[in-house]
Amino acid sequence: LTDPRLAWVREVIGQQVTQLARLVDDLLDVSRIDQNKGKEEKKTVDIISVIRDAIAALSAEAEKRSITVDLVVPEESVPGIMAPPKRLYEAFENLVSNGIKYNRAGGRLDIVVANTDKGLEVTLRDTGIGIPTDDQSKIFSKFFRASNAVLKETEGSGLGLSVVKSYLEEADGRISFESVEGVGTTFLIRFPFNPLDT
Repeated sequence: LTDPRLAWVREVIGQQVTQLARLVDDLLDVSRIDQNKGKEEKKTVDIISVIRDAIAALSAEAEKRSITVDLVVPEESVPGIMAPPKRLYEAFENLVSNGIKYNRAGGRLDIVVANTDKGLEVTLRDTGIGIPTDDQSKIFSKFFRASNAVLKETEGSGLGLSVVKSYLEEADGRISFESVEGVGTTFLIRFPFNPLDT
């Protein structure tokens, strides 16, 4: 018979190996960004498909935490944007993951894609723990994690949002946010339209 204690040890070791692998991946990403190496070729990307793929990849985690993820897209067609496809996906996967992990049980993550006269906007609004005011100026800094985020999720390298910002900037995107601790956080990403589509 399998010893339950051995099964527990295997599970803990597996979790630690996964955490270490994620940390190594994050460090490699940051190193490539710092050295301006390994840039991915830009292509015309359908941002809605990218976001849907990220939501699908994290649907099990959202269900586990009882988080409702809702995507709203405009009725009119959305022009493509010039972006490195893999990195753009990784950026949105990270943002969606954060909106789930740092939410409250039974909370919501609403994602809205909109055409504007200046370009394409994506808004991610969660009902989570929010970011303390004193931490907000450092949220995109390397290795920084908000104080309440550390308490809610002990895992994490503090590199995610730094990498997100860099990857979005490769697509000429700009990210900003508003947050109220205990209420939630809203991230706003703006992209210029692909000139070929306008």
